[in-house]
Amino acid sequence: MPRNESLGRSGYSAEAIGVGWQIVSVMNHAVTRGRWKVVGNAQLNEALKNPPPRFMQDALNPSSFSIYEKDVTSPASKDECIGLEREAVWDPAHIEDRLRDHYLGQPNKWAESLKIKYTKGFERIVLRTLMLKSMGNRALFPTRSNRRRNAAARLQSASGSI
Repeated sequence: MPRNESLGRSGYSAEAIGVGWQIVSVMNHAVTRGRWKVVGNAQLNEALKNPPPRFMQDALNPSSFSIYEKDVTSPASKDECIGLEREAVWDPAHIEDRLRDHYLGQPNKWAESLKIKYTKGFERIVLRTLMLKSMGNRALFPTRSNRRRNAAARLQSASGSI
């Protein structure tokens, strides 16, 4: 499978690789637990020895991207990451779903969930979530004792203002 520079940074077209998507990593328990049977052993084709680059997106700063290629991670723009697979290790069941969906001609929910994500205001949501978590469960899940404590505080503040 020749590398084609006109196809962008990766140089690989998904169709040239065979199943409409690029090479992915799979958890080894697919074979070690017997889910997938080993049917042979062959030398790897040169083109497959260096998988195409993959992108990574910072979960806490979704506007921060990087590209992982040949064991090196380098900063990247969102535009450079478009069309690349997300760096991930797939569960065998998800690969099976992905292959099935490919041959049925339908989108795969796992692949869709790993596409580039960015929404305005996302950073604010993440910061608010972290803040609430740092406050502990009292802020998120009022228990009976927390309700009593809150009611007592309200009574005290109300009686102090009279």
